[in-house]
Amino acid sequence: MKTTLITTGIVAALLLGVVNFGKPVTVEVSPTPVNVNVPEQKAPVVNVQAPEVRVPATVVNVPKQDAPTLGAVSGPDFFGDYFAVNGVRTHYNQRGLNKATTTVCSIKSPNATSSLVAGAIRFSVASTSATFVELARATTPYATTTLIGTAYNIAAGAQATIVASTTGSAAGEATIFPPNTYFNVKVAWATAATSASVPSGNCIANFLNI
Repeated sequence: MKTTLITTGIVAALLLGVVNFGKPVTVEVSPTPVNVNVPEQKAPVVNVQAPEVRVPATVVNVPKQDAPTLGAVSGPDFFGDYFAVNGVRTHYNQRGLNKATTTVCSIKSPNATSSLVAGAIRFSVASTSATFVELARATTPYATTTLIGTAYNIAAGAQATIVASTTGSAAGEATIFPPNTYFNVKVAWATAATSASVPSGNCIANFLNI
């Protein structure tokens, strides 16, 4: 009995296939939506570097400037023989007195025409005899050609400081010194014995270039 039913089913299926062979088959699709998980795509990070721009350096040749030499005065004493301010020079000179001679002081003026600002002599040891002193300008270090002022007298036993008069009628043009002339101090004593003595002291002469 089972054999007959199976055989009948097979035959029916074959007949159905033969009948529908070549005809379109309708397939019904379920309307249920299908969820598809698509992984999130992140935008790629792109590193953009600015191109390196090299500008050639401009070489400027600047002439070397030597730094000016600046002097410094470390204290109140200045040991130069002149001092210049804005082109005006003042020359400073000092000497000890010459020994055993009547021209006890001789100071040379600058190598340009100058004016005697101050000329003086100091005798620090008193003489036992009266002393006669002349301050003058001369072309040699041994004469008193042009007197500055008048002769001076120092009493015996007295110390003294004598300053040449550089203003007024007593000085006149005698204080204008041509280049390389001399400020001289000459002495004479009242007795011959004193003229051989050794005077003590010093003298100064300051010149102004104007």
